[in-house]
Amino acid sequence: MNWIKTLLQRFCHEKPPSEPTPSRDDEKTLIIPTSGHPVSHGMDFYAVYEAFLRERLRFQNAIRRSLRIEHALSPNAESCELGVWLQFVHYPARPDLIDQLRVLHKEWHDYALRIARVAELGNHAAAIRMLREGRFTILSGQIVNLLSDLWHDASLLKEAA
Repeated sequence: MNWIKTLLQRFCHEKPPSEPTPSRDDEKTLIIPTSGHPVSHGMDFYAVYEAFLRERLRFQNAIRRSLRIEHALSPNAESCELGVWLQFVHYPARPDLIDQLRVLHKEWHDYALRIARVAELGNHAAAIRMLREGRFTILSGQIVNLLSDLWHDASLLKEAA
């Protein structure tokens, strides 16, 4: 779980004095390239996960605080940061992993919209319960696991080369 500490350091922009910076041997710092993206040439695990985490936290906070959902959730899976990355990621070695990520990410957005509809109908307790106990949490975990698998696979390919 060292990658969680590294992510928190990057996300919070602070480094505890006792924690070292990620080493070059950290497989999650490997850049997976994008193809045709107008700005990015690739991202490491931490940047991709941060993008997903930001959207997830924005959405959860909007539900918990009864805020307007359209400001907290991208209108579709292709328009958020992770969705944009998934459109341009170039990893021909395992297209199945990329396809699984796209499907899960779309399911996550679809389920988030279901939660938003429940909240908009005034049933905030049920919406919060859906955040904590339901498919939302399972899909979030599956996305993180697949991202982790992708970087692990990429590091094995790099070592073999």
